[in-house]
Amino acid sequence: VNYAKHRTDHSVLFETHYPLHGAIKIHDDDNFRGTILLLRNPIDSILSSFNAFYARQYHYLIDIRAPAEDWIRYRDSAQFAAQVKLYEKFVIYWMNKHKKNREDLLLITYEGLTGGRGATFTKQIANYLDKSEGIKVIDPDSVPCIWEKFVHDKWYTNNGDESTATTISFQERADDRPLTQDQIRVVSRMLQGLEERFRRDDKQFSTIMNSYM
Repeated sequence: VNYAKHRTDHSVLFETHYPLHGAIKIHDDDNFRGTILLLRNPIDSILSSFNAFYARQYHYLIDIRAPAEDWIRYRDSAQFAAQVKLYEKFVIYWMNKHKKNREDLLLITYEGLTGGRGATFTKQIANYLDKSEGIKVIDPDSVPCIWEKFVHDKWYTNNGDESTATTISFQERADDRPLTQDQIRVVSRMLQGLEERFRRDDKQFSTIMNSYM
């Protein structure tokens, strides 16, 4: 995985929010076999993005939960509507990019990856990467252990016993960071528009969008 601003020859996987401003752009993306598109409920995604913004603004070394009053000020500014538009732009770009070669696009949801069946979805990612030349993935039986380590901060010994590491949830839900009814309608209309745009060609995508509405 390459988190840098530019590609290096040994990189096999890039994380990017392209085409959003400031994201890594892959100029020679014809050399890449496909895309793993990680989708998340836009309300939770925007909240998580705001928490990251808040942490950078106040120079925290890690992301934290911003105070509710700061979220409400952000929510009620023009930034919220702008973030909804950016979410829509991001999704449309990657769905259109693989409209004619859907087999090269793997759809994964954040909720699925971090939920109870996360190890299953992680295996899907491993299987997808395993189809690429020059990539050797880990043994499938090791995937659940790796998933537990990175999602729940658990590790297992050779005899299968769970370590005493603290369990940490990466789920950042918006349950106590409410939206106005108008904002909920804005998000719902955006999701409905995406679902209608791609429903004919992609049943899985349609199902995901409906689950977010």
